[in-house]
Amino acid sequence: MKSTKEKISKLELVNQKIENKITTSSISEEEIQKQKIKTRENELNIQKLKLTQITQERELERAMSAI
Repeated sequence: MKSTKEKISKLELVNQKIENKITTSSISEEEIQKQKIKTRENELNIQKLKLTQITQERELERAMSAI
């Protein structure tokens, strides 16, 4: 679970850096589009990791209640 949280945090940080780069740098429109695609991919991965995290938490709850 800790690993999943760390991955989520890392991806969120990467997205923040990309967004900052897009808004503060004078980069080409093509590069902006590439960066936006990358942030969308990261967002999708974040959502997948959050689902994994929920599943892990539920499994832990089930295991603890079985004890």
